[in-house]
Amino acid sequence: MKNSLRFAVFTLAVLSFSVPSFALDFLLGAKAGYFVWRPYFQEMSGSGIDEIETGRGVLYGPAFSVIINEDISFSMVALFGTQSTYWDNDATVKIFGPEEIVSTGTFYSEIQRVDVDSALSYRVSEMFKVFIGYKYQYTETTMRGTFLMTNAAGEEYVRVGDVLLEIPAHGPAIGVGFSHTIGASFFVSCNLSAMYLFSKHNFERDEWLQYRATGAGQIEYQTVLEGSGNSFETRQVGFNIEPSFGLAVGDVIATLGIRFQWVRMQFIDDPVMNNHQFAPDGWMSDYLYGVFIGAMYRL
Repeated sequence: MKNSLRFAVFTLAVLSFSVPSFALDFLLGAKAGYFVWRPYFQEMSGSGIDEIETGRGVLYGPAFSVIINEDISFSMVALFGTQSTYWDNDATVKIFGPEEIVSTGTFYSEIQRVDVDSALSYRVSEMFKVFIGYKYQYTETTMRGTFLMTNAAGEEYVRVGDVLLEIPAHGPAIGVGFSHTIGASFFVSCNLSAMYLFSKHNFERDEWLQYRATGAGQIEYQTVLEGSGNSFETRQVGFNIEPSFGLAVGDVIATLGIRFQWVRMQFIDDPVMNNHQFAPDGWMSDYLYGVFIGAMYRL
């Protein structure tokens, strides 16, 4: 039992789980959790997506590890899933594009997320290890809204919006981990990592249609904001922390933990579209946090 526990702690080192030892081995498992996402979109004033509420949903995926020797391991974890949210405007005064309006309506957003972490870990002592890795992250955010708007001249229109944002990101990461066994079967661990990501902010679809009644039975409409096809270079820096509690029984390792990710994002290209600046020049904050469970099995 003691050897199984030491093996478990070593394996989970980079998987956001933890470390101590054994020889060349393969482990396969899964990880799942309930996560909350507070996107940096909320700081893009006047973009039409800055009102997006915090998204929630389940993320899950496979976990894989190769124990090369008692000090070195390679690990990979992937999380996939959907997070969604909706919100209402009730005579809300806001900046939309180049103008200030009063808005009453309903909005819905769905975020498809892919998050892949790979890392090579080296144990420097019984309780500590360091690792280097590479992160790939992809989010696809769909937002739709229908609202009645009143402009500064008192004119009323109905606007219908359809936005699809694709944000691929990738880059290196570096971190340190701690682990400690408790009794014969349990362990605690905590991993802290920092990352730098190269990313893009792609408006695959960004269209807002405006409708207005012009007479008895007549309605005119026009596209008032159009940003489809625009792409902007961005960069991200941030950190991850994952404390967890685990149990090892034979060849099975189970964990329960918390994940908190804070990323700062900045546009490298000028965030200007339709002669309007839709995001600040400085850094914006993006948060992902939640509770997860994991299980690994030694093959």
